[in-house]
Amino acid sequence: MAEDNEFHVHHYREMYERSRNMFDMNDIMKKAGIIQGIKVAELGCGPGAFTIPIAESVSKNGMVFAVDRNSEALEMLRERLKEKNLEGVVKTLQEPMESTSIQDHSVDVIFLANVFHDITNHQLFFREARRILKKGGKLVDLDWKKTGSGFGPPFSIRLNPDEARAIFEKHGLTVIHEEDMQNDHYLLIVKPDNS
Repeated sequence: MAEDNEFHVHHYREMYERSRNMFDMNDIMKKAGIIQGIKVAELGCGPGAFTIPIAESVSKNGMVFAVDRNSEALEMLRERLKEKNLEGVVKTLQEPMESTSIQDHSVDVIFLANVFHDITNHQLFFREARRILKKGGKLVDLDWKKTGSGFGPPFSIRLNPDEARAIFEKHGLTVIHEEDMQNDHYLLIVKPDNS
């Protein structure tokens, strides 16, 4: 059991460092529209590679809900938040992204980094997304392209941008921005059709 925990901690540290070094975080925050004073739900936050720059962007008068099922990942995130003095900006929630305790219509942005390809029940996920998004809110999906990159999820479960777009559209969301990103990634920004 201790070996399993050690593996997970090592895996999360590696994932955190690689993600932090893979991207120009300021560029992603700008493109995603993550600005001072807004509320963001990062679903599937892991150890917080994106949570920290999101929290720094929304600053003390904003709020980030960092949602993940994994207690070890959230513990690593809490340690980093304490080091950066951001505990008051981020609320960590150990719960499934398809059923959060976030209040109805309370977030401006839902941010997904490298997790959309893992969602198996799109109907439940999108119902939750609609529930927590404010009117006019948006969902930001940063994910792996379907390429043979050695790091990241298996090629077989990745989605290309057209596949992701089709899933969003099937569930009543419209892609309002699409962009190729560095390191075998793409960025989609979507809005529910009724907002």
